[in-house]
Amino acid sequence: MCGEQQESAPEIISELIAKMPEGNGIRIEKDQETGNFNLSKLTVKDLFALNDRTDQLHVIALVVRTGAAYFYNYLEQTYFLPGTPVNDEYKYVVFKWNELVWAIGSIPIEKSHYADEAAKEAKMKLQTAIPFVVVHPKTTKVVSIASAKKDKGWSEALEEAELKAEWFPLSSNFVRTLENKNDSPVYNLHGGVQDAKIEEELKLQRLWEKMGRGPHGNDPSPP
Repeated sequence: MCGEQQESAPEIISELIAKMPEGNGIRIEKDQETGNFNLSKLTVKDLFALNDRTDQLHVIALVVRTGAAYFYNYLEQTYFLPGTPVNDEYKYVVFKWNELVWAIGSIPIEKSHYADEAAKEAKMKLQTAIPFVVVHPKTTKVVSIASAKKDKGWSEALEEAELKAEWFPLSSNFVRTLENKNDSPVYNLHGGVQDAKIEEELKLQRLWEKMGRGPHGNDPSPP
């Protein structure tokens, strides 16, 4: 890519998400013939519909979570290579929920071990849990984010504390939540997050160089 500096696909998507109303998202699919990305609207109804799918594993993460970008890129570039027929099996969407942007990567359930391997490579963990936010009932402000197996126990415990739990719309038994390991440097208060982000950027760059691709798919990395 040359000439005037252009916005990357992630930057464009971030701008679109920022302008979208709550409870909406973007489905990102690549045209195998042209190499262009096609974006289509995703609604909360679409997410609820995925709960009926038993043929896919869905990995959910906050877009801003350190390590998430590398996980999704490694998963696709290593096991569902863009430009090949198998790439059609990899689905990626971003969704705005409770004013937070979430990523959802979906793959065939019989290939779920690829997600485990990608998580290991990214030094992260996949939790058999559903994301939820803790909301103050009076201010409706999100006071905490967590993940757990969806059951009445969590909701009842929070209600006793005069708090409310709101569960992510996609909450089937085929959902995994991507999280940082307990010993991750992101939990180091002395510059851990910044160091981890720098390491992730370097790993992403090495991945793209290895695959001969840039963050745009088949395009080389921008200068």
